[in-house]
Amino acid sequence: MRKLIADHMVRSVQTSPHVTSFSEADVTNIVLWRDSVKSSFQKREGTKITFMPLFIEAIVRCIKKFPLINSSVDGDKIIIKKTSI
Repeated sequence: MRKLIADHMVRSVQTSPHVTSFSEADVTNIVLWRDSVKSSFQKREGTKITFMPLFIEAIVRCIKKFPLINSSVDGDKIIIKKTSI
């Protein structure tokens, strides 16, 4: 069993690159804005406001401006998505 697990782990590393990347961003203004609207938002919508929609909006704008960031690799080919958001 250990041999099989080890073989699968090695194959996994050989098949898919294992990469971790970190980026930092100053989100002070986003936090301040959210703090200023969260109580009125919760009263109006019945749910708490989160940061996720703001991050998704930023990602969508980035993909529209730099569409190659939404490409992928398949074997030795780079797949550039033709559809836009």
